[in-house]
Amino acid sequence: MYPGNKRKKLWQEEKERLLKMTLEERRKEYLRDYVALKNIPTWMEDLKSKSEGDGE
Repeated sequence: MYPGNKRKKLWQEEKERLLKMTLEERRKEYLRDYVALKNIPTWMEDLKSKSEGDGE
């Protein structure tokens, strides 16, 4: 087997493994903490909260 074919097979095996995992199982494998998109404020929300904090 050529080295390229071996890498392709390893990649496909990893893809299958990840597809079989639940979202929670995949999050446990993250190297760092994750933040859900719904918890990230938009620029407008961020600007409003900063202006409220300044007393404007």
